Amino acid sequence: MKLPPRITNKITLRNQIKKRWYITYDPRFKRKCTELTNEIKADIKQYDQDSWTEWLLSFNQEDLSIYDATRKFARKFRKIPPILDTDWLKYIPSEKRTHLSTRLKILSRQTQSL
Repeated sequence: MKLPPRITNKITLRNQIKKRWYITYDPRFKRKCTELTNEIKADIKQYDQDSWTEWLLSFNQEDLSIYDATRKFARKFRKIPPILDTDWLKYIPSEKRTHLSTRLKILSRQTQSL
């Protein structure tokens, strides 16, 4: 999620103030840092709400966007855990696919030879 510049600027300012606080331990910097953190949290929450509302209002019955959105949320995403190969773990789906296909080919050759 890419945040708007007004929020990223606040984050940058907060980080700079936090650095000053680490150096000086002045309570004013700590107080300002906490205020900015709370503002950033509220801004991000509002930004998420606004973008969600905008996305919901963008639906149109004619172009099947409602159908696509409900299908996206209704489908369960199943993550396959990494596969241990002879050389290393396979994380990427394409690597997993090639590994499984080669293993299945080897198994089919072994069963044919029996």
